[in-house]
Amino acid sequence: MNFIFKIFIIFLSISLNAQQRRSADYYAQIPEKIENEQEIRIYKDFSLTNGGKVFRIYFKNNKCNAELISWFFPQTRSDEYNSESPEVTKFQCSDKTFMNFEIRNIQYLPKENYFNYKREKKTVVLNDETKEYDIEISHTEVMDGVGYNVMYRNGNVFNQFFYSNPQTYSEHYPEIDELQNFMEILKYIESEFKIKF
Repeated sequence: MNFIFKIFIIFLSISLNAQQRRSADYYAQIPEKIENEQEIRIYKDFSLTNGGKVFRIYFKNNKCNAELISWFFPQTRSDEYNSESPEVTKFQCSDKTFMNFEIRNIQYLPKENYFNYKREKKTVVLNDETKEYDIEISHTEVMDGVGYNVMYRNGNVFNQFFYSNPQTYSEHYPEIDELQNFMEILKYIESEFKIKF
């Protein structure tokens, strides 16, 4: 039963994240699919009642463009979300800026489920009832916080992944290099563009 529940939660999470990303593209007024030869999008998980953000760096006509797009939903009593035009903050960037994401392994970072096993602490315990040994698994679960959906393209190289609560998990599990790499990407955005993301 526990296994089926976990599968259901993972499926629901993936489904909701895909819906949020599509909604994010709509509200950010950007194409749903990456059309540029070089582009990185980092969607910050958002509440459907408040709004959202996406950081985007891309090349168009051989010119580097970087922007933070934010949108907010006005307070309404309706179930429909009507957003004002998104707020777009533009930044200076260059080939070097894009490469700084690549040296932090954005093109190689796997989906979260590929390294979730690293969060498990396994011990062998004797079952008192059956008198046989079992493997007991424990791990920390963070139920609230911020998640990030990332899309990367450089020519024919694509990558896409979602990380739930990377900051909290990286503090609990500093040995997980995938989380540390992703935290370096977020820190780079904040230091290079002087924004809190």
